[in-house]
Amino acid sequence: MSTSSNKPPWTLEAKAKYSSFDGPRAAQYFGLEPLKPPPFFPIMSLLPMRCMLYIKAHFPAARYEDQFGELWQCYWREAMDISKPDIMAKCLARHFSEDEVKAILAGGTSAEYKKMLTDETARLVGKGAFGAPWFCVTRQDGVEEPFFGSDRFPFMLRYLGVPFDDIKIREKEGKARL
Repeated sequence: MSTSSNKPPWTLEAKAKYSSFDGPRAAQYFGLEPLKPPPFFPIMSLLPMRCMLYIKAHFPAARYEDQFGELWQCYWREAMDISKPDIMAKCLARHFSEDEVKAILAGGTSAEYKKMLTDETARLVGKGAFGAPWFCVTRQDGVEEPFFGSDRFPFMLRYLGVPFDDIKIREKEGKARL
């Protein structure tokens, strides 16, 4: 946020007010319970992000994806402050051995992964990123375009030339469409 001069939505009155509508709508659409921010929201997420970079570099993609989902569960559903090393260790222990957890935490606090996160952030901000989710999508011809927001998947699929079923409004039974 700070590198791109953006502000978190909850710090802007209009966006904060709107999120009280948007969050429940998204939860209903995806068949989930609405999210309730933990009492310590927001956290300084540097440790989890660095640990995830370490996991991505040292473990298969499936383990990375499982842990990514677990971070979400720990933070948003179980109100665990994963910015704290001891709490992060508990979250990691759900998918990794004790030795692996120690290695991941050591990696997540090392100069190498601190620099890697700083460099990756600078690279993405250099491409125009200002928030999340941010996607850099590259077609087969090598042309890349940015996409921002969880509602941009149809745009990305169209950009990639991937056939998909888009949203379609149907007529109600017994009523003519206006």
